[in-house]
Amino acid sequence: MSIVSAKIEKFVKASKKVFNLCRVENKLGTAFFASDPNLRYPWIYIRDFSCVINGFSELGDFKTTKKCCEFLLNIQAEDGQWFQKYDDLGRRKDIEKEKSIIQEDNTPLALWAILSYIYESGDEKFKNENKKKIEKSLFWIETCHQKSLEKLGLVYSTTSIHQTPGFNQGYEIWHNSLVVKVFSLATKIYNNNHYKELVDYIKKNISEKLIVDDRFIRKLDDNKKPDLAPDIIIISPSHFNIFAREDLINKELSFSKTIKNSLKYLEEKLPDKEMGGFFRYPNEITKKWHSKDNWTINDPLVPGPYFITTTFIIQSYWQLREKNKANKLLDWLLNQAVNGQMAEHLTSRKRFFAYRGKEWKYMLKHKKDKKYLEGVKKNFDNLEKEAKKSDILHYVLPFPWAQMEGLKCLKAGKYINKFIL
Repeated sequence: MSIVSAKIEKFVKASKKVFNLCRVENKLGTAFFASDPNLRYPWIYIRDFSCVINGFSELGDFKTTKKCCEFLLNIQAEDGQWFQKYDDLGRRKDIEKEKSIIQEDNTPLALWAILSYIYESGDEKFKNENKKKIEKSLFWIETCHQKSLEKLGLVYSTTSIHQTPGFNQGYEIWHNSLVVKVFSLATKIYNNNHYKELVDYIKKNISEKLIVDDRFIRKLDDNKKPDLAPDIIIISPSHFNIFAREDLINKELSFSKTIKNSLKYLEEKLPDKEMGGFFRYPNEITKKWHSKDNWTINDPLVPGPYFITTTFIIQSYWQLREKNKANKLLDWLLNQAVNGQMAEHLTSRKRFFAYRGKEWKYMLKHKKDKKYLEGVKKNFDNLEKEAKKSDILHYVLPFPWAQMEGLKCLKAGKYINKFIL
């Protein structure tokens, strides 16, 4: 099976419209809002932005990538870290009702974008001019996690990719894999042996402590208890490419076998059997389908398959040379796009009307920003309009991060070589 070229052309063309719609261009550099700024996410989220930058770098658009890296470096905090979100002028935004929580993966994600650009482009001038700023951020990561590294050999998260307090709290695999990737790139670029020692140390502890039943697990909690809930982040070592396929993880267990086992677990627990694609982690639907599983993690948003989750799985399939699985899922993904544009996730008419009240209640409890809550309402209004015409609804359309991951899937499958904005 291969993907029809017309679908690919449509998607690539639409991708340019998506990025231009969400683009910020000013004296700080270039940035991208997490969505259409008039809708659900009207800010520059460092997590989303960094992943988009990394995609531009992988796809060979170094001109755009450099301007984005300049934006990041211009808004870097004095101590070297980056926070969760900013406005188009680079001012930090804080919308939570609770005391502000550091999302520790934001700083290594920004560094991943910057270091990937330097490594892929070979821009020696940029590398040397920004060395002090980069080293300051590397130092922040190491000192922020010094106690947890000494205690368990892993970095600690208060929260990270899933953002909801408690969901990522502990020693989780997304953040640890990311930190390994960042210090690995820093080792190659700046030839610092200390970074190499840190990489080897954390990888060793991922291998020893974040594997159960020959598959990766999402985290150890604060009491070092394994959390076995299904979660897209269990394939983070593959996403950040921190092991070679045939590397031995421990004893006779290879990395490729560990990832295959991890994907098999996700295939058992997280596919949306009604709509296709994959959930990001358990929700109200999976709780009904897997009633014997006692998972404490539960998605607060209207449930449905996530485009980013699905693209992560496709990319892992390509790494493992599972061509048929990758193409089948990629075809589904492109078919769900609206005029070539990807949403954050899908839902159905039935699910939307059943669970929107739950999501709204959650937002009122946790969010204080009027602009953010207006975005939630606008998104609900759009879904309600779509529900009059279709049973399949697109939650936040378009969504640049998902669009970029879709392009990376096409490159992994050798359907495209480059993408230049």
